[in-house]
Amino acid sequence: MLQKTSEQASHQDGNDWQEEPQLSQTNNGELSARVSPDGVYFAFTSLNEVTHFDNEDATTKKPDKEIFLYDAAGNRVVCVSCGAADVHPVGNTELPLPTQFTLKAYGQPVYLSRNVLDDGRVFFTSPNVLVAQQGKTGGVDNVFEYEEGRARLISSGVSPDPSVFYDASADGRDVFFVTAQSLVGADRDNGDSIYDAREGGGFPPGPGEGVQSPACEPEDCRAPAGEAPVGQSAASSVFSGPGNLLAPPPVVVGKSQPRVLTRAQKLANALRVCRRDRSKKKRGACEARARKQYGANAKKKGKTLSGKVGVGR
Repeated sequence: MLQKTSEQASHQDGNDWQEEPQLSQTNNGELSARVSPDGVYFAFTSLNEVTHFDNEDATTKKPDKEIFLYDAAGNRVVCVSCGAADVHPVGNTELPLPTQFTLKAYGQPVYLSRNVLDDGRVFFTSPNVLVAQQGKTGGVDNVFEYEEGRARLISSGVSPDPSVFYDASADGRDVFFVTAQSLVGADRDNGDSIYDAREGGGFPPGPGEGVQSPACEPEDCRAPAGEAPVGQSAASSVFSGPGNLLAPPPVVVGKSQPRVLTRAQKLANALRVCRRDRSKKKRGACEARARKQYGANAKKKGKTLSGKVGVGR
């Protein structure tokens, strides 16, 4: 089932389970695969057409990476990040690299974000169009939840700014992601903020909070995803710019006291974004800028990430 289709794919897929020593000082290897706590589900990234989805990039005509999920109980593999059969991807969809607790030496402890749960849910970031609410262009990262054969939006899906999955609670009721889009009225800093997409909602919305993205017509609400249709009400797909009507029923959102990240946390966040670049040269340059800005000897400047307890799912 997991037959390799090319030498390039075989080599790059190796990042799922092995480290790259030459990158050890920056990311402690790739190790991008994830396993659910109970060991039943295994998620991995591949350039291969594991489920026969045509992953040829719409622009480069080269294969893009997709995320696949192996279910040991059912002995089957599904594509978590594949869109409709006739919609080509516009970029790679990958599981995040490990986050290091220290940048001092190779072999130090790392933290793996919680992307796969015991119930088979998978949280991930993708630039591709997977649900109807995104329109048809893609190219901007959004955060998704894969559950029971379909992808749902966690981030708004309509922002020109990227949204990146950060982590999730052990039960999956809280999904944390980073975005520059203002999703609650209290977020006015125009910089990256951490949001909590919370099942059942957070606190009652304040003035101007809980806005909704434009509703789609029934015909347009059909999902482009190939494995199963997506309902009209995708998770946390109820946001867009100011001026739209409140969702019926109101979306429960809230806010917490702003949280100032430490310099080490800001550096880890910046490096997490850098690691999404496929080019080692560009990734190295991005990491160098991050260390210059947030390293131990860097001068304090710029905005800090602030904590936002937000969107109900």
